[in-house]
Amino acid sequence: MHLQKLLPLVAILPNVWATTPDGFTPAASADLGVSFPDFDVTVTPNLLVPRPRKVSSAPGPAPNLSCIETISAPTIKAPTATSNSSSYILFMIDLDVLRNNTRVTLLHWLQPDLVVGSAGTLVAAAGNASGSGAAYLQPSPPVGDIPHRYTEILFAQPAGFSIPAAFASVNPPASVVQRIGFSLPDFVSAAGLGAPLAGNYFRVQNLTGVASGTGTGTPTATSSSKPTFTGAGVLGGEVGPGTLVGALAGVGVALLGVLI
Repeated sequence: MHLQKLLPLVAILPNVWATTPDGFTPAASADLGVSFPDFDVTVTPNLLVPRPRKVSSAPGPAPNLSCIETISAPTIKAPTATSNSSSYILFMIDLDVLRNNTRVTLLHWLQPDLVVGSAGTLVAAAGNASGSGAAYLQPSPPVGDIPHRYTEILFAQPAGFSIPAAFASVNPPASVVQRIGFSLPDFVSAAGLGAPLAGNYFRVQNLTGVASGTGTGTPTATSSSKPTFTGAGVLGGEVGPGTLVGALAGVGVALLGVLI
């Protein structure tokens, strides 16, 4: 009897804990709706992209799209906790950038002044009074690296909000290098933000040029500057030519010696 009552609760708990990655601070308990509608991709926590996707019936190995699903900023659905009369601020952060043999963060997107639009999604308010934030950067992890975790997290934006002076360098036209090592807890404290309303995350792994296989190998970082993989294949099948590095070159990422 008691076990039957507990089972539904056990089923719920993993969903509560999994909306942001383990160890992410501040963690969110509510799921944030994140999608890339142009490619019919709805993010569930820990989703791995790209996925093999057959685009031709011609003989031979099935070609796959690279990471084009994430080429444009995702659509964010307003969670139930939002109000039509309030503003919100969104962050998207890569937690796994390898720099000097250490995994560090990189701010991929900072969008203040979001409001609930007519379609129930969050859109930038007219005028964007608090500044442009940090423009969206498409995920582009290096070939053969571990899957990078890209965390989206939403906060209520307090009245009179402005980008804290200590973080002014993330606003355009600052170099993208200023986004490396971004500390969300420090930003939250400096800006007077409350607890996050909702969060989500997906993973991207760049398999361009990586040999296909059929095993269940797992990526592990080593002391070298380029992590290696243990075990056999990774997401079997070939991946077509990558388009991401070229897309980011225009904003100077290639010059940083950092792949994100």
